[in-house]
Amino acid sequence: MSDTQCNGWKNRQTWLVNLWIHESGEFSYYIDRAVALTSTIDDRESIIRHIADDMRADYADQICDNVDRGMSLMFSDLLGHALACVDWHTIATHIVDEFANGGDQ
Repeated sequence: MSDTQCNGWKNRQTWLVNLWIHESGEFSYYIDRAVALTSTIDDRESIIRHIADDMRADYADQICDNVDRGMSLMFSDLLGHALACVDWHTIATHIVDEFANGGDQ
């Protein structure tokens, strides 16, 4: 499969991460993070950037934690590459839009 369009998302990696964020319940965590950010930041784009940066860092930390638990460095490299292809900004925009619409999709 190419890196273009997957179920309406930029690529398969972005679609999968968004899917798993919803399935794992992390979506609610990031909605709560967006709510907290609105108390100190008025600019929607800045909130989106903060959420995107938080998600990118959270998933990078998970890779490091799993390497510490014995994950093969090869698998760590492959997973890191896949996560580098994720369009975090688009997922964060989706989260902020859901928050703005009062939803928790």
